[in-house]
Amino acid sequence: MWVSYLPMYANAASLVKNNNPEAYYASLKGQIGAAVLGADYVHSAKYSLTASSGSMSSVTSTYIAKDIWGANLNIPVGGFSVFGDYYRNSLHYEAIDKPVFWTAGLAYGHTAYSKPGTFRIGAQYVKADTGSYFGGTAMQVDPMALVYSYLTNDQAVMKNVKYWLATADVMLMKNVRLHGEYAFHVKGDSFADGHSTDFDDIATVSLNYSF
Repeated sequence: MWVSYLPMYANAASLVKNNNPEAYYASLKGQIGAAVLGADYVHSAKYSLTASSGSMSSVTSTYIAKDIWGANLNIPVGGFSVFGDYYRNSLHYEAIDKPVFWTAGLAYGHTAYSKPGTFRIGAQYVKADTGSYFGGTAMQVDPMALVYSYLTNDQAVMKNVKYWLATADVMLMKNVRLHGEYAFHVKGDSFADGHSTDFDDIATVSLNYSF
């Protein structure tokens, strides 16, 4: 199936061909007392992506299948909340047998879009093995993308990434929220020798409107 056609320059075109884009996703969320519990399942089949441009030779990348399941929990305690996530890829991914992604954190406060001045601050520890994570967005800091940023012949170099993440939200006015994230002490371990590499801290600030 052809999924993309983009004109590049005269008499040439960029073509992307995906041979198997199937994926499945299921999510369940509920409450046990004041605690909020969620469970998720994501399946992405193995597929290859071939890109070509005009007279240039085509380039094919193969993406390994993922079969990820896990759960998340948020427990309010007074004005605080204790939260965490645990997700596991049940398939072997490169040199990692059943890679795992997990977080644990603590937050204080609660934002309400109708109440200017309300706020929430939090901190959490994050560790993600290569193969346990799909990718983030430009709306958040994403040190976990490091596991896919260092590749040799389409093979991951980084075994995992781990870091601390501080977050803050404040309602500046009704329906206007200022959000900030700061990832620090970012480290990644290599497949080759287990050597730990330090990476720069990452920060982002965004202004969010609700209509």
